Amino acid sequence: MALDLGINTLGTQTHKKDIFAGINPTKEIGDIIIASGQNLARGAMLGKQTIGAFDEVTAEAGAGNTGNGVLTLADPAHAVGVKAGVYKVLFVETATNLGSFVVEDPDGIVIGSGVVGTAFDGVVKFTIADGATDFVAGDSFNITVAYLAGNNKYYLWNPAATNGVQNLVGILGCAVDATDGDEGGFCYVDGEYNLSTLTAAAGVTITAGVYNNGSIVIKKETD
Repeated sequence: MALDLGINTLGTQTHKKDIFAGINPTKEIGDIIIASGQNLARGAMLGKQTIGAFDEVTAEAGAGNTGNGVLTLADPAHAVGVKAGVYKVLFVETATNLGSFVVEDPDGIVIGSGVVGTAFDGVVKFTIADGATDFVAGDSFNITVAYLAGNNKYYLWNPAATNGVQNLVGILGCAVDATDGDEGGFCYVDGEYNLSTLTAAAGVTITAGVYNNGSIVIKKETD
């Protein structure tokens, strides 16, 4: 397929109309795959699907726990929005035949709290039963959420996604029509870009700022 680079000639080009804003990119990734069902213009903001379909949830007690109660996963053990990685259940308060805990997601963010004997009903779902020995502060369980590998194809950037597409990894350097099937292309991974020339997934508001670990800078044009 011949790639439409979408580049204006120097005679008609204006700085404001081009996707570049000041510092042109110095790095690009060639031979990327734009996933089927998309018709993207040069300047499309791209995310890469690195996480595939849900696989399984498993749990294990922390090494060295004092309490010997058992954590039982619900069926299903997860809800929409669950992240891949390890959720940590950490006991913070001791109580006879009880004990309270907090739950941290894989990014270390506390997403809720609970007590022994009562079901925890969040993006991970479980119940911890009381054991012969009570839990103490510092006891823990790890709940691992596993997904299958992603397809490593590129989609319009969507910060609300959870499959890797939420991470802006590049700016499409050429128009690619993948309406009827996967197509090849290339993307820039650094540089400065004019906000008004970029596109993202439907409903996404693009804001000026620094992305991709500081390598991509989006600027709002001024007249």
